[in-house]
Amino acid sequence: MAPEHTCGRTFYHKRAISGFLAKKYAEFLKLNKRITIEEFREKVHLELNVHITIAQVYKTFMKAKIIIHGSYKEQYQRLWDYCDELLKCNPGSTVYMETELDEDIGRERFQRLYVCFGALKRGYKSACRPVIGVDGCHLRGPHPGVLLTAVGIDPNDCLYPIAYAVVEAENQMSWKWFVEFLKYNLEIYDQRKWTLISDRQKGLGTAIHEVLPEIEHRHCVRHLHNNFKKLHPGLALKERFWTCARLSYMTWFENQMESLKEYDGKARKWLIENTSPCHWSRSHFRTTPKCDILLNNLYESFNSVIMAAREKPILGMLGTLRIYLMERLRTKKEWMKKRNDKICPKIQKKLKKAKTEAASNIARWSKEDQFEVTHAYDGKYVVNLKK
Repeated sequence: MAPEHTCGRTFYHKRAISGFLAKKYAEFLKLNKRITIEEFREKVHLELNVHITIAQVYKTFMKAKIIIHGSYKEQYQRLWDYCDELLKCNPGSTVYMETELDEDIGRERFQRLYVCFGALKRGYKSACRPVIGVDGCHLRGPHPGVLLTAVGIDPNDCLYPIAYAVVEAENQMSWKWFVEFLKYNLEIYDQRKWTLISDRQKGLGTAIHEVLPEIEHRHCVRHLHNNFKKLHPGLALKERFWTCARLSYMTWFENQMESLKEYDGKARKWLIENTSPCHWSRSHFRTTPKCDILLNNLYESFNSVIMAAREKPILGMLGTLRIYLMERLRTKKEWMKKRNDKICPKIQKKLKKAKTEAASNIARWSKEDQFEVTHAYDGKYVVNLKK
């Protein structure tokens, strides 16, 4: 044996392949879902004394997911059994799956799946306002798809999930299919009493017009402003735009729009040509829903909660969603049992704020339900409690 080595040190090992790494680190990756590529490469280098490429890391993550959650393809074959089990364990639920014929292999292939649990359906009809927010987010994995969700507002002004669906793509056809199920499940017959808010997704406006032509369709003002500022940037225009959105009276809205015209005529022209004020300004909203929200925050927060579920195979994703909804309902129920208030906590905070703001008003009783209210700065108003 030669007493001295003159060769350089190498960090390559032919057996440090993605399959070996996936098996060795499957449990670690299960517990550390947010680990980055560089962090994982550093861990492998410290523990095994080898260097792996970025491509090897991607393959390792993919194979580890299959070890943890099972094969993506195999889970699609078990969807029929999953739907049967949902209907058996959740009476009154709506679970509907569609398939299409793949002519290349001569077999049926998954296309869409809609789920609305009976408990969520009953809870929404009994206690929530007729306001629905819809949104879509892309699934992460080898098979493309989009998760469509419908969310309402509970009596405490928090989000209330209603239904969700897995579709092949976000287009007019898939949105129409989803909205038709919502119309059936929530019994949206008197459409003028209902409000739907969205981010102006592709094909959604046309689908709503076909299925629910008389419903009020609001657009998220933040997303509308993001499109507006691409051509008309600047803080002054932003403030004028948001002022128009928040105003409650049509005359005030028209005056503000005239002010916007004097400041930047092209910005006002863009608003008139690209959208109607009934979609984004409180001054034109209907009063029947008793809700004047301008943003789609509640529905985007739901999407952020289910972000981890979107990375799993379809059965793992659907199972994670079901468990989240089940635990959320139970937690909310137990929380409200501990309270003796007749009014929900968030609504109480709003009332306290309104009482503080009303301190500068003086109300004088005129007759029956009619009052004269004097404000320190805004003058006098006649208020009829019945009207």
